[in-house]
Amino acid sequence: MPGMLHSSAVVLLLGLAPQAVLAHSGGPDLYGYTFIDSDESDGPVYSWTDISATGTATGIDDDGEVTIPLPFTFWFYGEPHSQVTVGDGVLLFGDDVTINNRNDCLPADNSSGDDALVLMLWDDLNAEQSESGDVYWEVLGAAPDRQLVVQYEDIPHYDSGTFFTFQAVLVETSNEILLQYASITGPDAEYSEGGSATVGTQGDTVVALEYSCDSDAYLHDELAISFDVICDDEDGDGVGECDGDCDDSDPDRGPTVAESDDGLDNDCDGLVDEDWVAVGDLVISELMPDPLMVEDDLGEWFEVVNVSARDIELQGWTFAYSAGSVTVESSVVVSPGEHALMAASSLPERNGGLPWVDWMYTRDDLRLTNTGDSLAVTMGATVIDELAYDTIDWTVPEGASLYLDPGYLDAAVNDDHLPWCITPSEAEYDYLGEGTGDYGTPGEANPEGLCCHDDDGDGWDVCAGDCDDGDPERFPGNPELQDLLDNDCDGVADEDWVVEGSVLVTELLDEPLAVEAEFGEYFELYNAGDSDLNLLGWEVRDESGDGFAIDQDLLLPAGSYAVLAVSADADLNGGLPQVDYVYRYAAFPLRSYDDDGIELALGELVVSTMEFSNVAPWPSEPGRSSYLCPGLELASGSSEGDDWAATPATSDFDYGGSGSGDYGTPGAANPSVDLDEDGFGPCEGDCDDSDPAVSPSQQEICDNQLDDDCDGLVDGDDKDCAGPGDSGDSGDEDSQPAGDSGDSSGDSAGGEDDDCGGCASGGGAGALALLLAAGAVRRRRGQEV
Repeated sequence: MPGMLHSSAVVLLLGLAPQAVLAHSGGPDLYGYTFIDSDESDGPVYSWTDISATGTATGIDDDGEVTIPLPFTFWFYGEPHSQVTVGDGVLLFGDDVTINNRNDCLPADNSSGDDALVLMLWDDLNAEQSESGDVYWEVLGAAPDRQLVVQYEDIPHYDSGTFFTFQAVLVETSNEILLQYASITGPDAEYSEGGSATVGTQGDTVVALEYSCDSDAYLHDELAISFDVICDDEDGDGVGECDGDCDDSDPDRGPTVAESDDGLDNDCDGLVDEDWVAVGDLVISELMPDPLMVEDDLGEWFEVVNVSARDIELQGWTFAYSAGSVTVESSVVVSPGEHALMAASSLPERNGGLPWVDWMYTRDDLRLTNTGDSLAVTMGATVIDELAYDTIDWTVPEGASLYLDPGYLDAAVNDDHLPWCITPSEAEYDYLGEGTGDYGTPGEANPEGLCCHDDDGDGWDVCAGDCDDGDPERFPGNPELQDLLDNDCDGVADEDWVVEGSVLVTELLDEPLAVEAEFGEYFELYNAGDSDLNLLGWEVRDESGDGFAIDQDLLLPAGSYAVLAVSADADLNGGLPQVDYVYRYAAFPLRSYDDDGIELALGELVVSTMEFSNVAPWPSEPGRSSYLCPGLELASGSSEGDDWAATPATSDFDYGGSGSGDYGTPGAANPSVDLDEDGFGPCEGDCDDSDPAVSPSQQEICDNQLDDDCDGLVDGDDKDCAGPGDSGDSGDEDSQPAGDSGDSSGDSAGGEDDDCGGCASGGGAGALALLLAAGAVRRRRGQEV
């Protein structure tokens, strides 16, 4: 509780004599901050406001930091701040928010982060070791008199029995800092009452004001300390320049004044007329990510256009990309309909000949990445416009700008890549004027009629989503026809005529040998339906949902095959005779080392699914494709390993013609083979198609270490090789008639099976178990059980 010692400290302190109280005040420092504590006659009054039950718990861990947004601008050493970071008894102002847990006397170097600090009780505190406390924060009161309270509740020094409860209060408008200590006394004299901590404020490593450092002379329970800077108030509005009055000669401008629509920053928040500017009033309309004539760090630029009916002052606004941001520090006024040019250099001889630059930034703070990025225009906390470009849907050219078609100057519409165009490489757009580029219209209206057009007169231009501006029968909303075209421009074709099972996976090579997997993997699709199909917009996914969408026309006539591969280059992919579509290996590896699957989907419809593995009975062999046995492509396919075979490693199937594989039939019907001409191939259950003495029609030979009859059992494990007394019972010979060895042929008591040629006996009940297991094994099609 506030004002009370932690229970572990009470007994130890009962016998101690009270320490003399020393009143304390100090300053000003080099900036003007002073402090005074509640032991001084004119000091602040200790008045604890407990927020432990109402505030937000940070859950801060040992040596951790938590950044808290400020609901008001707080001025600290002459700088405005909108956030504060808490950690190890410190409040940090700035963006580099790491706090050193080892205190030092002031001025100190917070070597881990920024140095604008309020030191409440800077020490190696550990909230994780608190028995019931936490670090809390809460905003109290109403503007312009709000307070941010940050409270350490029952937090110990690292590995210590001394627990601390204290708080800092940041006051709006006056910018006063009030520190209050409810309980900072404990059994460890080294840490008690600030014995190993620093208390004070500092703006940097030069300007600082210290209350105490590694001393218990001043701090005690139920103490308050006020840190403040006394400002000259020239205009009599109650706030001076050091507290954020941006014009101390005008009483109608200051932190307590409401913003007016007058072209001035009335409330001194760094923004002008922000209450009258709306989202979308300023639109990003052109950008040059990759200049050719000069280096990127000199020649990058972007342009914004004012689509509102009022002047917009950009001072105080922020431009940001994915890894940084920069704030406009000077006045930049953009009139209605006008463009403003922001560039990495303002010198024409360095930036590639830009006619003028409204505001210059450094590429250390902001850059337009050639491989795709984001760009945002922000007024305070309000994002006015933002776009993200990539290299998949967008084309980022070298030496030419990307510009937004003038008919699409809208902050929502410019998120789409369709209305963004590449400036033509023509003399009228060569802003250097030497006929060599770079090309764009920086600071001027963008070209009309070059990009977004409606050539077929169907009322839809290409930027509005017309997928074929040469065909008036193809546009968004048009009824879909069965003609292999995307009539309604939704990214797929003939979707109303696709049914489950119409396309199957019939072959795949998951582990090529002749080339690396990232060049040689492929799989084959077969159209098992009666209608020709266009696979545009179909999705290919694995069992985890990863995969790709087919983003171009892929025509698959009924009864035909398509090969999808990671490379179309025959010199790289092992010599594939055809490749109908190329996908990225990283997006869809076939994972020969693990169980996986291939799912084909069109919107909500899952057209087909198959699973594969690299363990028996799945025929996974390095350098040999796995293929669906012929006939099954007309019967909805299969994911059963017994229904698939490995392509024979013979010259007939060496599609690369190298003599060393890989082997398969990509783009062609899968083979029906019987290499040893014994009447059985792999798809009929022949487990060794190179040996005519091994097939499902053969009798097991019991001592040759071969599975002669291809039932999965070898020699003595096979039922044909069961010995005397092994009839599948418990193994007790007295439990069966003499001479009954388990078959029905009337064999002699010696148990020798005439069909077995005198092979050795089996293992009683074990033989029966193997027999039942063999009977339960699902044989390949065409083989009887």
